[in-house]
Amino acid sequence: MINPQLNFISGKGGVGKSTVAATMALRFAEQGKRTLLVEIESNEFMRQSFNFAEPIGYREVQLRPHLYGINLHAFDAMKEYLHIRLKVRRLYEPFLNMKVVRQLLSAAPGLKELLILGKIWHLAERRKDPETGGPLYPFIVVDAPATGHGLLFLKTPQVTVDAVQVGPIHREAKKVLQILRNPERTQLHLVTLAEEMPVNETLEMIAQVQKGFPVALGRLFVNALFPRLDHRWAPSRLMGLRGSENPCLEATLNAAEDMYYYERRQQTHLEQFRQAIYPLECAELPFLFRESIREPELQILAEKL
Repeated sequence: MINPQLNFISGKGGVGKSTVAATMALRFAEQGKRTLLVEIESNEFMRQSFNFAEPIGYREVQLRPHLYGINLHAFDAMKEYLHIRLKVRRLYEPFLNMKVVRQLLSAAPGLKELLILGKIWHLAERRKDPETGGPLYPFIVVDAPATGHGLLFLKTPQVTVDAVQVGPIHREAKKVLQILRNPERTQLHLVTLAEEMPVNETLEMIAQVQKGFPVALGRLFVNALFPRLDHRWAPSRLMGLRGSENPCLEATLNAAEDMYYYERRQQTHLEQFRQAIYPLECAELPFLFRESIREPELQILAEKL
C-alpha cells in the first residue's frame, strides 16, 4: 500500500481515531521519517499521550525524535493567512480584534474548515527541508473530525470551488483540492470498532468515499479487539466453579463470562465487516487493558501496523 504524505484519520466518535492517528504518526517517526501529527481544536489528547509539559498550540513542537505535533485553530489560521497576504500587521490586527470576526468563523459555512485545510496544505506544500529541498514533513497525520463532520470537512474545498468561481477564495480552495485529489499524496483512513453501530456507520462512510469523494480511501482499522478465547472459557465449562462463597471468585467468573460473550459478538461483527468490505482488507488492533493511552501503549499498537 502507498504511504501518502497526507493521512487523514476519521471514524465514529469513541472508536479511538485519535489513538490510531497518534499510533500511525509514531510508527512513521520510528522509521526515521520526520512526521507531523495534527490535531484540530483538540482536547489535548496528543499532549497527554506523549506526556508533553506545555499546551500544544499553533506552532510545531517536537514530541519525540522525528515526531512533531501541532494543534490547529481556525482563528490562528486566519491570522496567519492575512499576515501572508497583507504583510503589515497594523493592516489586519484591527480586523481580527473585532468580535464579529470570531462570530463569522463560527457562522460562515465551511470557512473554518477551509482555513484549517489551507494551513495543512501550507505545511505539506510550502514547508521545505533546507538540506534536501523536499517536504519538511514527508508524513503528516491529521486527527480529522469524526464521521459525518469529517467527510464534510474534506468536501469543503470542492464545494467552495463549485460555489465561488473567481477570486482568492476560489484559488485557495482549488490549491487545496488538487493535493486532496492526488491519491499518492493524500488518503483518508477510517477507524471502527467491531460493534453493530460503528460497523454500519463505517460501511456508509466507505460507500460515500468510493462514490466521487475528493479523497482516496486508505487503510481500514478495526480497533480495540479483545483477545480470542477458546472453548475452555465458555460459561458452560466454568459452571462447576459456581456456587462458591468466595466473592472474589464469583466476581472473576462474572467478568470471564462477560468477556467471553463480548469477544464472541466482536468476532461476529468483525466477520460481517470483512465480508462487506471485500476485497478491501482491514488492520486489526488489540484492546489494551490499561487505564489510559500513553506512549508505551502507542508503541504496542504501532508494532501491529
